[in-house]
Amino acid sequence: MTYPTSVSGALHNKGMGWIALEEQTELGKVDLGTNGTLPEVDNIGIQTCWDIIEPEEGVFNWEIIDQSIDYWTSQGKRINFRICTDSLSLPEVYFGAPRWLNEEPYNVHYEEYVYAGTTMARVNGLTDPNYQFYFERFLKELSDRYATNPYIDTIDIRGYGMYGEWHSGHSFADMEERMFTLAYIVDKYAENFAKEGKTLFLSNSWDFQGINDDGSTAATSGNCAYEDYLAWSAIDYAMNLEYIGFRRDGMAGNGVTKYSTDEKALSELIRSGKKVASCGEFYTGFADYIDGLYGMDPVEATEELLFKSRCNYSTVLGWVNSEVVNIVESGYEEVFNRGNEKMGYRFKVDMAKFPEGVKQGQTAYILTKLSNSGLGRFTLTNHNLRLMLVDSNGVIKQSFDNTQYDLRTLLNGETMNIYSEVKINNDVPSGKYTLAVAIVDENKNLLLKFLYLLS
Repeated sequence: MTYPTSVSGALHNKGMGWIALEEQTELGKVDLGTNGTLPEVDNIGIQTCWDIIEPEEGVFNWEIIDQSIDYWTSQGKRINFRICTDSLSLPEVYFGAPRWLNEEPYNVHYEEYVYAGTTMARVNGLTDPNYQFYFERFLKELSDRYATNPYIDTIDIRGYGMYGEWHSGHSFADMEERMFTLAYIVDKYAENFAKEGKTLFLSNSWDFQGINDDGSTAATSGNCAYEDYLAWSAIDYAMNLEYIGFRRDGMAGNGVTKYSTDEKALSELIRSGKKVASCGEFYTGFADYIDGLYGMDPVEATEELLFKSRCNYSTVLGWVNSEVVNIVESGYEEVFNRGNEKMGYRFKVDMAKFPEGVKQGQTAYILTKLSNSGLGRFTLTNHNLRLMLVDSNGVIKQSFDNTQYDLRTLLNGETMNIYSEVKINNDVPSGKYTLAVAIVDENKNLLLKFLYLLS
């Protein structure tokens, strides 16, 4: 029996990591490469909108996305897809859906969202048959082109809401119409992307401006029952779909994220048995934490976000690529180090038990006790634990894959015993071997480095 030593430091494994946004919504701007290779982050969020991709009905401009994907994947990054299909309120952009939808002959009804006296965004009538026809066609075109892209890990459901965050102040006739319409959007994203194994993120931000035409609302004096909070934004519907996790927008020190709603939903997600990742996002930018606006510095804000959301992914402070550089140059690289150490999954072999003196043709009974000290969960659907006999020259003489377990169920602070029966091949030369362990995918490709080496 042996107890391997734990190691510390940043991890950069698939299915986790910081996300920096390649902001293309601002006048269709692509800012490729000017911020270096961004070694601190593992994922790039490709963020743009339907209006920019399909400026004319039936005319699609994919170059803006292809250029970003090609560049960032050449730098070793994974991709988070954020294509907004309803309303936006970002610099100089307030169209999410194409403006031609509101013109002849389509005539989709819209409202203009006004906040603090300023027109912020155009919100389309999501129940309009014309909107739904072209929305479905666009999602189909988008998924036909990108759903099988092996570099795209996650897709944000951005078919409704200001900033693509699932809240906008858009009014529905009543709760029934609201619930069924939002469930329809969730279903269409799932129909196009989940079948390819992509994780979908639904923002569980509170719809702070929302009220239906009949006067119904989920909130009274800014408060709401938990069940109403879930139903109002179709969070309860999404909770029952295996391939959908949450992206919690606006966290760390702002007082908006509350246990009675947001944190409770995140807690139920992680404990629900759903084997899916979650994503965090900071409430504000790097400068506000430097100035102490929320009573915490950037590292403290990172800690709060990670532990509240228990995420596999999170956007960086300030969201966009240039802020990654600002954070590093200001001497706060510990923000990234802290996240890359605690975000997602971090497996450790706490104890291993195996026999000595096993001969060719005999069976070795091996116990491997694993724990997860990361805050998120392992997300790869098909994976195996591989045991390997390695000789003194580093050559693998025999390997065995144990398929009778699922590491996606292993949460922070929990342990799992994995029992393996390995029959030693007759052609393995006599001698002393190192027993090595790794995690491999369904194609037998190595996913994680050796968990431990035992002589």
